[in-house]
Amino acid sequence: MKVLFVDDEPHVLEGIERSLFTLDCDWDVQFASSGAAALKRLEDWSADIVVSDMRMPGMDGAELLTRVKQRWPDTLRVILSGYTEQEAAFRAMHVSHQFLAKPCQGGDLVEALNRLIIMRDLVPSRQLREMLGAIAELPPSPRIYLRLRHLLEQDSSGTGIIASVMEQDPALSSTVLKLANSTFFRRSHPIVSVHAAVMRLGVSLLHNLVLTAECYPPQPGVDVEQLRERSLLASLLVRKLAPSGIDVECCVSAALLAHVSALLPKVVQAAQDEGGAVSPAQIAAYLLGIWGLPLPIVYTVARHQRPLEHEPQRFGAIGVVHAAIALADSSEPDFAYLEQVGMAAQWPSWLQIVEVLRHDQQA
Repeated sequence: MKVLFVDDEPHVLEGIERSLFTLDCDWDVQFASSGAAALKRLEDWSADIVVSDMRMPGMDGAELLTRVKQRWPDTLRVILSGYTEQEAAFRAMHVSHQFLAKPCQGGDLVEALNRLIIMRDLVPSRQLREMLGAIAELPPSPRIYLRLRHLLEQDSSGTGIIASVMEQDPALSSTVLKLANSTFFRRSHPIVSVHAAVMRLGVSLLHNLVLTAECYPPQPGVDVEQLRERSLLASLLVRKLAPSGIDVECCVSAALLAHVSALLPKVVQAAQDEGGAVSPAQIAAYLLGIWGLPLPIVYTVARHQRPLEHEPQRFGAIGVVHAAIALADSSEPDFAYLEQVGMAAQWPSWLQIVEVLRHDQQA
């Protein structure tokens, strides 16, 4: 793995170098003391990951990563930012795949970067990774976005009602989970639910995030509202289908986000043109993975279309999400899997449940 670290403070770069040596990282590492020096280095040295400090004189981290995104979209981009730099972090969010709190412990840094590279196993194609690497956010439903803006402009809106709106839209949900799971905001355990993410970030921060963001249009041919309704229905079905003993909130988020690749028809078409070895589910999982969402969500999204292969002995997270999405999409599930785990007899009653939920959605 080839990693370029960029910081204008020599002692920071020296500290990173010592940490990597102590942790015995077998990486090809380069260092640059400015954005300009980093760009010059990248001209003749192709990095897998660029890790940049946010606040630097001249060209700051956000501007550097913007140029990296434009010139080398396959390169994964990580920002380091101090806790007092929230406004700067928002700028970087639109061009970085992840951002880490500064100072960052060596072990946390290594774990985050290793995970980024592991995600490449989901999408081996460099062409597809270049297309996905240029994406920092997904287009939300205009109707939900405007409703959320209205709520945030009212000082009386609490986190509960804001979360209830955000968790209706896959694009907004992916953004808030990406933000909440960065080490910049996360305190300990990964955050798997939109509600918990909103609680962690708080109304004031979300106000700044949403009101300064752009609601850009979806790609031609994408029915954002239809996707939103299907995804929301699948997430609601998870709560009805899930047995005890599984992480329901993780499954709810996975079901909500499983079809986000439908917002990227050009990427999906490119994958099909390459032979279809990379599925839409893998495309979605890769994007969520490089954004730092919890791995249980990422791998459930990646595997939900093949439950018999990945979860043959029990009706667990993958099976629940698989069944919920099939019901929401009015498609056939893997009945061989449902038979094997003893759940096939439940299908007729689940069909009744989905009709009730559809009726409630339309009411």
